Amino acid sequence: MSVDAGVSGTGSIKAPATPDAKKKDTALRKAAQEFEAYFVQQLFSQMRKGIPSGGMLHSKGEDMFRDLLDEQVSQDVAHGNNGFGLSDSLYRQLSLDEGRRAQ
Repeated sequence: MSVDAGVSGTGSIKAPATPDAKKKDTALRKAAQEFEAYFVQQLFSQMRKGIPSGGMLHSKGEDMFRDLLDEQVSQDVAHGNNGFGLSDSLYRQLSLDEGRRAQ
């Protein structure tokens, strides 16, 4: 994997040349997206703790549904086009680190 440091200093990642490098690149992209999904899920979980719950209609089933909903929404955010951008930033940084190690 080669790294091209641009004028802005952020660097750009060139496509990996070998099939093994492509597998590593794909695995790195997936890991970055999964990390973003986990981060967003934890963010939702902490936000929900700040909301008072209870009442006559509150149940364990509602809690389970909210947890599953948070998990699905976090997956959608991480794998969507925009997301929070955390996975893209993480991927770029780790790709640069991998490129430096390869040199």
